[in-house]
Amino acid sequence: LFYAYGTLGLRPDFIEDWASGQDLTIDPKAREEMNRLLEKDRERAKASWKGVGKEVANPAYQQLAEKQRTEFVGYSQTTATDCRIVGLVAREGLVEELPAGTEGEVVLDRTPFYAEAGGQVGDTGVFLAADSNEEVAVVRDTYYPLAGLISHKVKAKQPLRVSDRVTAGVNQSAREATMRNHTATHLLHAALRAVLGPHVKQAGSLVAPDRLRFDFTHYAPLDPEELAEIERLANEYILRDFPVTQARMDLEAALASGALAFFGDKYPEKEARVLSVADFSKELCGGTHVARTGQIGLLKLISESSIAAGIRRLEAITGTTTLEHYQQALNTLQQVAALLKTTEREVVESVERALGQAKSAEKQLESLRRRLAQAQLEELLSARLRRVKGVPVLAAQLDALDRATMRALVDTLRQKLGSGVIVLGTTANGKVALIAAVTKDLTRKLHAGKIAQAVARRVGGSGGGHAELAEAGGKEPAQLVSAMDAVYGIVEKML
Repeated sequence: LFYAYGTLGLRPDFIEDWASGQDLTIDPKAREEMNRLLEKDRERAKASWKGVGKEVANPAYQQLAEKQRTEFVGYSQTTATDCRIVGLVAREGLVEELPAGTEGEVVLDRTPFYAEAGGQVGDTGVFLAADSNEEVAVVRDTYYPLAGLISHKVKAKQPLRVSDRVTAGVNQSAREATMRNHTATHLLHAALRAVLGPHVKQAGSLVAPDRLRFDFTHYAPLDPEELAEIERLANEYILRDFPVTQARMDLEAALASGALAFFGDKYPEKEARVLSVADFSKELCGGTHVARTGQIGLLKLISESSIAAGIRRLEAITGTTTLEHYQQALNTLQQVAALLKTTEREVVESVERALGQAKSAEKQLESLRRRLAQAQLEELLSARLRRVKGVPVLAAQLDALDRATMRALVDTLRQKLGSGVIVLGTTANGKVALIAAVTKDLTRKLHAGKIAQAVARRVGGSGGGHAELAEAGGKEPAQLVSAMDAVYGIVEKML
């Protein structure tokens, strides 16, 4: 029960219905044990939310952390002036200077750069000289080497020294796009729980400027109707332009208020940050978010998949990325409509009609090929039929036939020969298809599978089958003519 409900997310009524269908009953003691295990799991998760345990970090950062913590000021601003460099880290450890053109890591006393956490990627941007707008470093990523210390991965454009002061500027457009995706992730999570049920739990996420990814517990693929409703519901709360409110409270109080927290994420026991959208979404979160849901623009689901047993993955886009997606889709639709000489509304009907016509034409073409091949039988028999130690052997290359047609020709040739060996080969799409047949009276001496295998080796392939009929393939069409000529020698060696 605990595994089915707590891990796979199967609803209790679903479990009961299944048990009833198997003539099983659920013991009350089993329910008590399930509740005990659920409570134990909640306590384990709660323990994991309370701050960060002892970490193993680069000794350089441990030395810095003993003297300094980084103040994050990025919730309210994306540029901060007069930020002091308190630490520089290179490959060899702590250094006093990063020369121009070198890569390293910079720790400031305060920063607007968000460090990667909770699925949200770290900010990028630049450092400017304190007394000018000259770029002194490009910030490529931001992360926590350990709790309370924020490190910026940089490439220095000018020498950087400990105690220098810089203006730290976050890439504004990337930050805004990330904020849209992060708030949209909360709305998507709430929509999933509303549509699928409260068993849905976050199992991982990625919040980046170009997209969001959300992994969650669920026991089955989502059908198109469920996906449409989830997308509709999330967009309803976006278009109603609700304010995104935040509050600081003790972790226990936050959890008691109904805020969702996620196993594996770390939250401070005091002053935990709670993000809310109306009465729809309420989560513990340290990430950056839009002020109002309307700033998201629109959320579009672009994929749904399975990544593990009981774990599904949704990917989505928002804002200008959604607009670009729609524009590209519309442009493709318009091009298809133009090619089909129809309107956009009638594209599906036109495609279905064109596919039907193509299928019909393919059937007619295949029928013509078969009739042509049948007409060539007498020519094949006169040109390629030889007797090998008294056994009639026919080996021939045919033009662009499918395997079904080749099998039909083999059957016709066997009837005409009465007794003998037939090997046919053809090429299509850069590959070789072979079929070998031995009439029943010769199977004590000859084996079609072994013949096919021997011929296939000459065209860079393999295959085999039964004594009377076998198929094979290869990837060297240029060798097919010589392979067909070699059939007579292959049969001779086997006799």
